[in-house]
Amino acid sequence: MAALASLEEIWPGQLPEAERLIFVQLTEERQILALERLRAVMDVENGCEAAADLMARLSLGRSQVYKLLQDWRSSRSLASLVPHAGPSKIRASRLNERVIQLVRQVVREHVGRQSPESETTVIRDVQARAAQEDLPVPADATLRRLIAIWTLNDPKLSLSPLSRGQKGALRPSEATTEDDETKELLFPDVFGGRLLVDHTTPDLIVATNAPFKPTASFVVDDASRLILAHRLIDRIPEPEDFLTILAFASDGYRRLRSKGILAVHGLHPVLTMRNGLSAQWNQLRAVAQRSRFKFDIRRAPQPVFGHVLRRSMIREIGGIALLPGLTKEEPVCRLRNNDVRTPRVSWPDAMLMLDNAVMEHNRQRLRVVSMEALSGTARNSNLRLNTERRDWLEFGLAEFRDAWASH
Repeated sequence: MAALASLEEIWPGQLPEAERLIFVQLTEERQILALERLRAVMDVENGCEAAADLMARLSLGRSQVYKLLQDWRSSRSLASLVPHAGPSKIRASRLNERVIQLVRQVVREHVGRQSPESETTVIRDVQARAAQEDLPVPADATLRRLIAIWTLNDPKLSLSPLSRGQKGALRPSEATTEDDETKELLFPDVFGGRLLVDHTTPDLIVATNAPFKPTASFVVDDASRLILAHRLIDRIPEPEDFLTILAFASDGYRRLRSKGILAVHGLHPVLTMRNGLSAQWNQLRAVAQRSRFKFDIRRAPQPVFGHVLRRSMIREIGGIALLPGLTKEEPVCRLRNNDVRTPRVSWPDAMLMLDNAVMEHNRQRLRVVSMEALSGTARNSNLRLNTERRDWLEFGLAEFRDAWASH
């Protein structure tokens, strides 16, 4: 708190909320560095010190000092004063350039097919061709990361939902039954065709007497990867958390509709989530049936967290890494030895950081997602639609909202 008070005292004018969030995420040593450099650049701006004098004061070379001042003047942000204080950037791949070209070629081939194979098939194809051409054979994890980056940032290379491990088809006009979860569904590659409901662990540490890593809940539209709803909780997800986040998605969809992003009328969305077998899940499943969504609901003795997002290649949101493997553990048990130096933030700041990350994620998605996917004129424009041409996404989410309100 003392360091933050010092920042507010030094900062020219009122401290912006975005800069406060950058500061609280720094380690104590880097906060001290940020304050030292901010004092120095302000002294230069106020005419109290010459730029050349900062070389000795900050232990920097001449070119470093002038670069620091230039960056500060252009951005007026702590991110320009402290290395790596801004949002994390995607690192350039260290793969052989010929291998990268091969991967891009194979992905293009699979994207163009009527019935694209799974992501794993794409990876095996790349590895086999690399071996045939005497190129270094990249590991599975390396290829998955590369494909994830491309599918989120280049709509021309985006694999359809079918190619992420889903096969077969169930016509949207067929009635939803309990048996649907054992059938193989068609996931329409248009906005509102499939909703992903999942919970995972963001790489944030909340400061309390017993620090913990929280759980983040999301509802994501699969075709666009737009986030309709998000929430931060301090426990392992329970059935009510699935219900709550789906209820919140009703407001998220309303906001998107105000921007002209709507589901295709007459299309019954597919609902994808992974829950448990016990009777406590029955109420959630009953609401899901009333919602008229199609089922892609897989049950297991214990619910699976983070898998749905990971399979849809969402591994970070707005610069916050997602750690799905930790989500089955109690939040206080999710910390690891390498978290010792990771900054702790307050619960309100953690929620605000997730809000900002989601806004940034959606902003980026709207820059790259094709309008065909948002308007329903993409690959599956010949969808078999229900004769009742109503907005079934709005209807279904309203069912969850009403169930949550009465719950």
